[in-house]
Amino acid sequence: MIANLYLQGNTPVHKFDPRIKLALLLFMTVSFFLTDSIPVTGGFLFFILLLVSLNGIKQVLRSIHSILPLLIFVAILTPPFHPSGKVFYAFHSLVLLSSDGIREALRLIIRFTGITSLFFLFFLTTEVDDLILSLMWFKIPFTATLVITIALRYIPHITHIYSNVTDAHKLRRGTDFEMSGGFRNRMKNLFPVLVSVLIQSIRAIPALAMALETKGLGFNAQRQSFRDINIFGSIILQLVIAFAIVLVVVLVTLL
Repeated sequence: MIANLYLQGNTPVHKFDPRIKLALLLFMTVSFFLTDSIPVTGGFLFFILLLVSLNGIKQVLRSIHSILPLLIFVAILTPPFHPSGKVFYAFHSLVLLSSDGIREALRLIIRFTGITSLFFLFFLTTEVDDLILSLMWFKIPFTATLVITIALRYIPHITHIYSNVTDAHKLRRGTDFEMSGGFRNRMKNLFPVLVSVLIQSIRAIPALAMALETKGLGFNAQRQSFRDINIFGSIILQLVIAFAIVLVVVLVTLL
């Protein structure tokens, strides 16, 4: 029911301890906001995409494709709000494209792509059970970890339902069903799709509730895990690698 991004593999990232990966995920996410240098953030992005490519070039395209509309939106709307610098195109007194606008748009695109690829890489190489156990290891309550996990996994599930319902309406109504035209026409076609998605989502609730009930959710007794979090490979070596990554990122950011 819940879409799972995890892809079983034998890459170095798969072998990393999930607790270390989670800490690096948070650190690298913050690092994208610590510098405005395009070469530095571009280097971070290249390194992340290189790790994603260990699972296949298709996964790199998949991670970028998921936010492509947002990137296009940023590329179009950002330059007009930064009119300083060398002007490339202006409509009367309104500057639509300038050097600073292009630079700011590129900075935001790299930042969005990098953060998205980071989370994509994490969920691509980390099982849900290991994520929950890692969060619990950091003393986060089980209920909170479960809410976080369901929220992260349920969004792709809703997206998948929306895609299927839209395709079904297109097959049923043919050319009469288009998400284009005037606002009234779009809303008219979107309303039945959203109703169908809502119904399908509500129908999935009993299955989710039964799954949570079998896991004993709601009982006040102290929870115990069927298994503890595994130690992935040499933990000392992984800590050294993680420390080296942190050190390099800090030095590059400060220079």
